[in-house]
Amino acid sequence: MPLFTKDLLGSLLFLIIMCFVINFTLRFFEKNLKLKKLIHTILRGISIIWCTWFGVHLNSSIFLDLSQIPFILLCLIERPTIGILMLVFTILSRLILIGEIGVYATIITFSILTVAIFIIRPYFLKGNILQKFLICIMLSFTFSILMIISLIFLNNLQLKEVPIVYLLIPALCIGLIVFISDFADDYFHIKKQIIKAEKLQVVSHLAASFGHELRNPICVSKGFLQLLLEKEVSLEKRLEYARTALDELDHAESVIKDYLTFAKPQVVTKQTLDLQDEVKKAVEIVSAMANMNNIQIKFTKPTVITNRGMVEGERNYLHQCLLNILKNGIEAMPKGGILSVEIFALEHIIGVRISDTGIGMSKDQIKHLGEPYFSLKQKGTGLGMMAVFNIVKSMKGQVKVESELGKGTAFSLLFPCPSSVLKEEKIG
Repeated sequence: MPLFTKDLLGSLLFLIIMCFVINFTLRFFEKNLKLKKLIHTILRGISIIWCTWFGVHLNSSIFLDLSQIPFILLCLIERPTIGILMLVFTILSRLILIGEIGVYATIITFSILTVAIFIIRPYFLKGNILQKFLICIMLSFTFSILMIISLIFLNNLQLKEVPIVYLLIPALCIGLIVFISDFADDYFHIKKQIIKAEKLQVVSHLAASFGHELRNPICVSKGFLQLLLEKEVSLEKRLEYARTALDELDHAESVIKDYLTFAKPQVVTKQTLDLQDEVKKAVEIVSAMANMNNIQIKFTKPTVITNRGMVEGERNYLHQCLLNILKNGIEAMPKGGILSVEIFALEHIIGVRISDTGIGMSKDQIKHLGEPYFSLKQKGTGLGMMAVFNIVKSMKGQVKVESELGKGTAFSLLFPCPSSVLKEEKIG
């Protein structure tokens, strides 16, 4: 392969790599258009310098490169002011890097190209992928032909000295880059639409679930309150109706509480808590419920535990997290069973494992845990488990779930040791 072709293909490879770099880099600056334009201009400028530096000397007075490709792409996308600045930058960079070789041909050719780009730019911006492809190829061919003509008249270039690849490689390269850029734009647009659709789906499910969960207790309460207005109702019945209405309102309040926890999962007031004490309190709260359902609670305390038994979080949220898992474990054993609670300590990690001998879950069901509308309970909303995941995450912890159908489920909550405790241990 001739040296000229090798050098052009090397520049071609660099331009394709830069195409991917530019398309992915600019996605991080969608909200700051000025910074996005600046970065785009800088990256194209780097491409121009690279192509100029690795251009080819046909002889002592003839120099050819692929700097027109990033120049065309930048001027077509950005406003004319940037195009004029880039024209000056391109001419100066050639003067600095290769001296006065073909400088007049460069000035004439790039100036004519800039005017042509400004004229055709509106059609490029409004065009489809095929139209953009043809416009870029046309501009590339136009530039190459203009450069050859200028060098023939100004630098005595012989037409037979010009390799045919100088016409073909730039056109193919700029066409390929246009297709890659368009593909990247479509990819990110589709990805953004999918994320938006998923968010809307979650919101719609939340709204439907919230409305359904509140409508039932409110309707029941309304019905019993209307019965209280009947004169024939005895005092005993009135008390029964009032209790039922209050129970339903308590249920509505718990639903609202779950939604508020989901809406505000972050830990607001951080405290250093003793995980063993907090777990013990949560077990004591659910012990009566466990006894009523013929469930035995086995609470295993670690034999040796140091200051790493401490975790950092908000006490009320941690209680709610533990109670949600404990209650779920009890409800998963309608015929009774064993609810095991174990605290363990690893290096820089303190954890609690809560396991039951209930109905268990399939792998597919485990994947959906934490979604706001997924629940294994007949009247569940899934928000309780979602609150568990959000609370543990806000405490910089992890939730690990192991389950087998017919054998039971185990939840492991892993929390990092607070930095203040680690500092104390190092000092000690």
